[in-house]
Amino acid sequence: MPPWQTWVPIVLSLGAVTFTGLQWWETRTQVLLAVKPTVDFNIADDPDNFSVGIAVSNAGPGPAVIKT
Repeated sequence: MPPWQTWVPIVLSLGAVTFTGLQWWETRTQVLLAVKPTVDFNIADDPDNFSVGIAVSNAGPGPAVIKT
């Protein structure tokens, strides 16, 4: 049996395991970002509209707490 027939399958399987692990990590990161609550600040700076103020809206799925 030629030597390449022993190490080529090992290298391919290690590459597949690495790729699968990286996909798992990316999916885990995206899930954590999807459930993190975020807060949007909308500042009214339209010169034609004379209303002044800041609007705070929660853009995430859970309750957002403003600490400072």
